[in-house]
Formats: sequence, structure tokens, C-alpha cells
Amino acid sequence: DGIEGENDKLRAHLASDAAIRDLLKKIEELEQEKQDLLNRSVRADSVKESYGAQYSEVENELASFANLYVATAQLHAARSVRSVLRVLKELLAQLLGAAAFAVYFASDDGSELVSIASEGVPLADVARFPATHGALGRAFSTGEIVFTAGVSPESSPRSSRRGPPRSGRDLTQPSIDDPACVIPLSLDGKTIGVIAIFGNLPQKTDFVQTDRELFKLLGAQAAPALVNARLFTDAGDRKSGV
Repeated sequence: DGIEGENDKLRAHLASDAAIRDLLKKIEELEQEKQDLLNRSVRADSVKESYGAQYSEVENELASFANLYVATAQLHAARSVRSVLRVLKELLAQLLGAAAFAVYFASDDGSELVSIASEGVPLADVARFPATHGALGRAFSTGEIVFTAGVSPESSPRSSRRGPPRSGRDLTQPSIDDPACVIPLSLDGKTIGVIAIFGNLPQKTDFVQTDRELFKLLGAQAAPALVNARLFTDAGDRKSGV
């Protein structure tokens, strides 16, 4: 009986050890499963946050283009140069972040760029510029947008794009000699003037690719709106004089 009792105790002890090993193994498996779930959760949250930020940024960009579309419709609906310039000023300030700027048309001989409207800078300081010099001359002669601070690439999430300008220059401080951006005004494939942005609003510290697209659209729409308004006004004046 003594030997059988000892055997029973030994079997019970071994069974207990096996149970403990099984329990420890199960705990280890559960811990691993828990860690896997946590890792997947973190990845899912990261992806969700990334896509959420990108989605929000895309929505903002679509809203900007939609607002620009509405604004250009208002440009073309205006029947006087003064009305077109008023809409253009509002568009530059509210939608494109410009605080100091001037709108130029080329002189009859094409040698100068003559300001027809300005905001945030003394008109006397920006009244005329040579059509072949500086950033204004480059934009006018090449028909390409000139960014003196460069254009930062958009990243993911794209909302990170609003950082310090790559050139190190503070674009919110107006500079007559070194405009932040110059946009050519095109009509039928010909550049007839430019818009010079000398300084930005405080929240607009950099330019990105989306800005380039917005400026291109503006440059293509503002020129015909101004010319059509001038023609409409001239036609009215001629009719009144008959």
C-alpha cells in the first residue's frame, strides 16, 4: 500500500507539473496573441490617422478649387475693370493668402509692367517695373510662375506642408525687390501682364504644389476677365457717345 500510495502521489505531482506547463504555455500563447492584437490595433490606428489626415487635406484642396471656380465665375460676370479688380483682390487675399500684391499689364511697347491695382504696398513703390528684369521680368518673359522661395513638396499627411519656407525667408514680410511669387497673366497663349505677390498673410508661410495649380488657374482666368471687362466698358462708352 505504501508503494502504491507513493506512486499515486508521484502521478499526481507529474500531472500537476504537466498542468502547470500547459497553463504556462497557454498563458504564453495568450500573451503573444494579445501582443499581436495590440500591434494590429496600433497599425490600424496609424493607417486610419494617416488616411484621415490625407482625406481631410484632399477635402480642403477640393474646397479651395471649388472656391476658386466660384471666384473665377464672378470675375467673368463682372462688367467693369473695377469690379474685376475688386473680385481679384478678394480672391488673392482670402483664398490664396496674399497680403501685399499688385496687378500689372504690359505697356503698349512691352518695355514696362504697369500696375493697375495694388494692395498692402504703396502704389508709388510698385507702379512700374522693367519688363525684362527681376522676378517680374522672368515671369513675364517666360510665361512661367516664379516662386522666389521655391515650392515645398507635399508629403503624407499633406497637412504637414505648412512649415517654414525652404529659402529661410519670411514670406509674411512684404518685399518689393524680392516678391514671394509672380504669376503671369495669359491670354490666347500670350503673356499680357503679371500678378506680383510681395507678402503673405501670417498663416501662409510656404508654397506647395497645390498653390502652383491654383496660381496657374488664376493666371489663365484673370487676364481674359480683365480684357473682356475693358472691352465691355469701351463698348458702353462708344454707345453712349453715339
